[in-house]
Amino acid sequence: MDHKTEIHAYVAEILSQKDDNEPFADSSLLLSTGRIDSMDVVDIFLFLEKKFGVRIDSARFKKTQVDSVDALAALVSANLPSKPQN
Repeated sequence: MDHKTEIHAYVAEILSQKDDNEPFADSSLLLSTGRIDSMDVVDIFLFLEKKFGVRIDSARFKKTQVDSVDALAALVSANLPSKPQN
């Protein structure tokens, strides 16, 4: 499973806990439309750190970087830890 698929599934789980079972596309705006809130973003960041080993500086991100699954996947890709070269 690629990281976008895993992020989508995790966001769907968060929405489901809020009784929001409406389908959404990876490009759907989530934060700016109120489907997720700032506490959900913190939860998503913790998931991304644990699942993918990325460190995201919560003081330096922009709302647009966490507003959709596509944006979150791009944020993960940009912050993936470097693999040591042999």
